[in-house]
Amino acid sequence: MTSYAYPASAMCGDYLRAAAGFVPTAVLLVTLPISVVAATVLGGLAMLFAVFGARTILRHGTRFEMTKSALLALGLRRTSIAWSELESTCMSALPRRAASFGRLPGSRSACDRNQLWRLLANPARESR
Repeated sequence: MTSYAYPASAMCGDYLRAAAGFVPTAVLLVTLPISVVAATVLGGLAMLFAVFGARTILRHGTRFEMTKSALLALGLRRTSIAWSELESTCMSALPRRAASFGRLPGSRSACDRNQLWRLLANPARESR
C-alpha cells in the first residue's frame, strides 16, 4: 500500500486565493452601507470564495492510498474505486510522486486535472 497527500506548501496558493477573495468582499459587506444589487453581487462573490476555501480545506485533508485492488480517498468523505472498475484515467490530479505512475494500463486518453476528483465523488456502480 502506498499513501499520498497534498503537502501544505502545495496548498498555500489556494488558501491565499480564497482569503484574498473572501476577506475583502466580506469586509465591504459588513462595514459599508450598500445597495441591494451591490450586496447581492458582493455576497455572491464572498460565497464563491468561501466555497473555494472549503474545497481547499477538504482537498488538503484528503489522503490517497493505492492498494493492489483499489484507490482509496481517506478524509472527511471516504470513498474507494476498484481498479477493475476504471476504464481509463491518469494520476496527474495526485501529488507529484503519484503522477510519475502516468496513465493506467490500457488508458488511451489524457485526463484533465479534476478527473480523479470526479471519479472519487461519483464512483462507478457495480454492474449487475
